[in-house]
Amino acid sequence: MKRVFPRLFSLSVSKVSTVAEVGAWNNNVWVWKFGWRRNLFEWEKNLVCLLSHEVQGVSLNLEKEDSWEWREREEVGYSVKAGYLRLRGGRVGEREGEFMKFLKCKVVPSVQITTWRVLENKLATKANLEKRGITVVSSVCSLCGVEEESCTHLFFECRFA
Repeated sequence: MKRVFPRLFSLSVSKVSTVAEVGAWNNNVWVWKFGWRRNLFEWEKNLVCLLSHEVQGVSLNLEKEDSWEWREREEVGYSVKAGYLRLRGGRVGEREGEFMKFLKCKVVPSVQITTWRVLENKLATKANLEKRGITVVSSVCSLCGVEEESCTHLFFECRFA
């Protein structure tokens, strides 16, 4: 719900609940029971209708025990690599070819590592430090003093870099 219906998630009283805590069995039929912090506006009620339509297709079985299932690559099963790539928005093997080409480039290792960190947005820029919970005095670029200091800004947009 957090990703697809962020407004409803912000109003929900059950942000960290399990499925069992947001519904109940009634005559062997699962009934969803969403709770809200306040009365909803009409346009928010429309979102609840969309949410209800989305979860209506979810089938729960009272007689089957809960289990985890990995559907990304069923023939192989779950792997940490597959989970990591899925979280990053890719699929297993999708970026491996690009990365191997990159590793075979004949450049100084420090340049290769810096380039890789820029492409993966892993440099310790002020924007990235803030994302990781590190307090910075100002996120504005130290060179130009105009834009937020990010990899994109430092390497492609800043007129002083």
